[in-house]
Order: sequence, then C-alpha cells, then structure tokens
Amino acid sequence: MSVRILQNNGMDRCVLRHETGRMTLPVWCFVSVLIMFMIADASTLSTPAGSSEIGDWVWQDLDENGLQDVGEPGFAGIPVLLYDVDMVFIGSVLTDSGGYYSFDGLAAGSYSVEFITPKGYSLTLSKQGSDDMLDSDPDRVTGLAGPVVLADAEINLDIDAGIVVGCDGPGEPVYLYAVDLVTDGCPCYEGCPRLHFADPNHPSTVTGYNIYRSDDPSLPRDSWPLYAHNVVDMDGALPNIQWIDTACDPVEGWYYHIAAWSEICGAEGPYSFSYPGIITSVLPAEGPQSGGTQVVIGGEYLGSGSDIYSVTLCGVSATIIDQTASSVTVISSPTATPGLGDVVVSSVDWGVTTSIDAFTYLDSGLMAGDLYATDAIVGNMRYVPGGTFTQGSPTDEPCREPYDPGSETQFNHTLTRNVAVMETEVTRQMWADLLAVQPSLPADPTNTSYGSGMSNPVNNPTWYETVLFANLLSLQNGLTQCYYKDAGFTDPVMSSNYTSGTFYCNFGANGYRLLSEGEWEYAARAGTTTPFSCNETNYTTGNCDSCTEGTHPVLEQYAVYCANDTGESEWVGSKLANPWNLSDMHGNVWEWCWDWYNATYPGDTTDYTGPGSGSYRVERGGSWFGIARNSRSANRNYYSPGFRYYYFGFRLARSVN
Repeated sequence: MSVRILQNNGMDRCVLRHETGRMTLPVWCFVSVLIMFMIADASTLSTPAGSSEIGDWVWQDLDENGLQDVGEPGFAGIPVLLYDVDMVFIGSVLTDSGGYYSFDGLAAGSYSVEFITPKGYSLTLSKQGSDDMLDSDPDRVTGLAGPVVLADAEINLDIDAGIVVGCDGPGEPVYLYAVDLVTDGCPCYEGCPRLHFADPNHPSTVTGYNIYRSDDPSLPRDSWPLYAHNVVDMDGALPNIQWIDTACDPVEGWYYHIAAWSEICGAEGPYSFSYPGIITSVLPAEGPQSGGTQVVIGGEYLGSGSDIYSVTLCGVSATIIDQTASSVTVISSPTATPGLGDVVVSSVDWGVTTSIDAFTYLDSGLMAGDLYATDAIVGNMRYVPGGTFTQGSPTDEPCREPYDPGSETQFNHTLTRNVAVMETEVTRQMWADLLAVQPSLPADPTNTSYGSGMSNPVNNPTWYETVLFANLLSLQNGLTQCYYKDAGFTDPVMSSNYTSGTFYCNFGANGYRLLSEGEWEYAARAGTTTPFSCNETNYTTGNCDSCTEGTHPVLEQYAVYCANDTGESEWVGSKLANPWNLSDMHGNVWEWCWDWYNATYPGDTTDYTGPGSGSYRVERGGSWFGIARNSRSANRNYYSPGFRYYYFGFRLARSVN
C-alpha cells in the first residue's frame, strides 16, 4: 500500500492504493488517512484468513503512571493499525465508545500493533509493573507494540495502550520551555563549569534538555550553538538536573540556554526563552493616570526572586519595591495615555511573563458615559459622575404611578458619589466566570427556558444572591467589599450568611455593589427628563399598555419588552444604549437595587438610599415580559428580597470618588 497526492478543488488530499510493501503515513496526510480508516471496514482489508484474534483496550492514563487505575476511562476513536511480520500494513480499526478494539480472523503468525494518538496527546509510559494486563504496551516514541506471535486459534486480548495529555502530535513542534543560566567559572566540579537546575513541573513528555552555549547573550537564542543534546541528570533522573561541562573550557562568563526536549514528541518546542510563568492576580487592577498606585502582581515562576526584574503597566515602566518568585510589588508611574493594557514582568533569569489587559490607567478627564475601566469578569464600566437631578415623574407623564399613588412624586436629588456602572446587565457567562474562581458562589440560578444563551442576562436571582455576587467579585479583584452584616463593616457578607438577616452597605468602599434607587434612575435618565432616555413621541396614555409591534418604534430600538420580545430575554446590548452608553436600562430584565421600598419619597435630599428597613427591595427598568410603561425611567417595582422570577436580573456599580 502506498500514498499519492491528488488535487481536489485546490486542496491536497491523500489517496491510498494497494501495492506490495509498507505503507508510510506522512503527517500532512494523517487527517485524510484517518477519515478513510473511519469509513473502512477492517474485515474487507487484506487481513490473513484464520481464527486468531488480537486486541484489548486504550485508556486515558490520568495520573500518567503507565498503569490502568480504577476510574480511568476508555478512549474512543483512537486509530489502531495492524502490520504483519514484515511491517506490511494489514488493516485498521477505531476504538469503540468504551476504548476497546480487536482484529479477528487472523492467521497464525507475528504481528505488530500501532496506536495513533490524537493532536494534544501522547502515549504513556510503557511496561510499568509486572502485570501485562494492566500496563501500556506500545513504545512511546514509535507507537508500536510487538512483535506479538499468535498461534493458530489463539486469542490475545492483552495489547493495551495508555494515553496522556502531551505534545501536539508526532513530528510536530511542541511548546516546551527554556531558561538562561550564566556561570562565571563557579560553581565548579573538578575545575569544570557545572549547571544545577530544577524542573519540578516538567510534563511527562520531557525526556531531557538541550543545552546551548554562547559568550554573547545579546545574540538571538536560535543562533546559539547546540552544545549538548537530550541531557539528563548525572544519575539519569528527572526532574532535578545537574550537568557538568566536561570540556572544562577555561573561559569564564559562558551563557547557557537550556531548553526542554522531548524524544516522545520528536521535536524541540519553539523558542520561548522563558520558564512557563503565569500571572494570577493584579491588585488593584486600576489606578489614576497620575500614577502612585501600589500594585501587587501575584503568580508563579515570575523569576528566581533574586535576579533583576522589570515591570511595565500598560507599557509604562513601574518602580519595583519588592519581589519574590511568586509576587512583585510596584508603584505605578504617570502616563499620558489612560486606558486598559497589559501587565508584563520580565526576569533576567526566567524571561517574560505577560497578563493581557490586566491594568487600567484611569482618565482624569472623564465625561459621563466614558469608559472608566474594563473588568475581566463583568466587562466595561461606564463613568457616571455625581450631580443633581429631578427624581420621579411629572404629573402629566402617561401611565405614571401604576401601583402606589404618590410613589413617583418628584423631588430634587443630589448625588455626591461618582460611580462606574456596568455597561450591561450581568450575564450568564459573567456568573460562570466568577463561579470558576470563587466557588462559594451558588450555581447560576437562571431559568434557561427564558434565556439560555451565555450572553443573555442572568435571570431568576434573589436579591440576596446579587449581594453575594457583588462581594465575591470585589474579593476577586482585591477591592474593599461593600456589604456587611454589621454597621461597623467588620463582618462581610459571604456564602455562610447571605440568605437572611440585616445587611449594611459601605457606599464609600471601592468594591462592587448594587445601585441605589436614586443612582439607578439618574443613570437611566442620562440627563433626559422624558419618560424614556430615548425620545419616544408616540408614547401616550392610550397606548402605554400596548404590546403591538410598531406602536413605539423608537422605544423598540432601545428596549426589549412585550412589543418585540421572543418569549425570553435577549443577549445584553442587543438594543441601542442610552446617552451614557448604558444598555438595557429599559427592558430585558428587571434590575434589583439596594433600597428598601417606601411608597413615598423623602423630598429634596442628598444621597438617599431608602428607609432603614422594610419588606420589599426595589427593582427598576422593566423586562422583556412587561409593557412599555414598566420600562419608564421613573417606574418603580418591588419584591421580597428572597423572591426569584424569570424576568429578574441585576447590574453592578462601584463608587469611584
């Protein structure tokens, strides 16, 4: 059997034809050959007639010990190839849903079995232990098990293979890593330079290390001469490596570049020139444009701790005040260009570690609606400066006060706090992202019958759950939490105490929180005085309850409500934003606010956050299920804080004075 290439609509494909001799499978043909294997019936290939059988199981070796352990699953869809004594291809099968395979109807003779691992995997250690029924048989490099000699009518079901997460595939480049070391003649071993380094987290596919040497560290690493290949420890063991330059070159100051090497994968990884460091936290994740913010960058393998570091925030060099292998503390420098950018830690010993879009320089000249910051979990935050506005609705506004007469009586409300408000409502994806890093958060409460997309707003949360979400998000971002169980702000709301009792909000904290009712209406109006932040001139007393499409053509561009809904919420931001770039302030889902509900407002006041106690918490904004009047900027709704419904949701804000 051999392989030739044909052109089909401009694309290369592989075509097999039977000939005498061994079949070779170039990497570039693998996918096409595999497809042909999948559609081929092994019984129709050139299998010698007989009554012998060979086969067993392919499993995922989760602990990479080369042995079948309880709970390790079978691996379906693995191509298994059979060869005769002369390595002439006979046939192939795919492992079934449980990972099993077999070749039957074989004549007596000698056979070899080849296992093809998918991209991203490799074979596990072979021949580990004394029980042939539990170990992995194929060679890790060649993928071949055998030769296996079958007598007439013999059934051998012991040829099994373990698969581990590993390199990208035979013969393809794999991401390994490298580290630079320098010796100045010491430490030495009998006068020879000696390198001693540890690699405790090396993947199982690493078999040794390539060592490159140069006396000029400024040269590109890929131009350094290879000095030693596939080096292991003096005792032949990984991962603690001690290597001696037995050439005993008297020149001091050689620079050694060490790159992990894999005989299993068959290729050295592309040059990365850095140990695989990772930045896990940047706290705080923002600071003023003028600089002066102390920022703690946490992670793993940022450097050796004692070597020379440099750090940039959004491309601006920061001043280092403390450093270890797992954290760096810096002071931000002033910048002329505010905005979001990368955090980069550079180590002379271990290279460069980057966290994308991890720090924000805040613009000191922000206007209402400008982008304040972008949070890694809840996205864009829009700046809403404090100010004075008229809260409530005028007496001639159509269909005002639908529940409690006098509940929308206007008053002058002064807000002294500047806030950053989420551009959208909290989505299901945001909930999932926070849950992944803060596992004490309850599961997503969404009733997916009314909005299942991950970009749809979370629905069905209780007020209590929104408060816990806010505190956990603050904790994740290294911000001061806003919600507490005591007036002294010493007992924060957490998963063990969030479902009942008294709650207090520290509005001066910089963490995430719900908007107060006044803040919500101020942000929703965005400087407007009309029923909606958009100029819907067709809204009247006669049609304020209408769910007929086209009745309010302007509002329908800004709000998801009963005139344009599809029986569920829509993805956030699917409609136009208000003048301050806030989406879905009208419709989609009702949004919980902080305040206890009171049927009357207090009159002209400053920073009103509702009564000190009550039975119901305020909701604002209307929903996809509701009529137009419910989506008015002044409309008020209220429910028990423990109540949940499929058109409830929330958005968060932060005080940013």
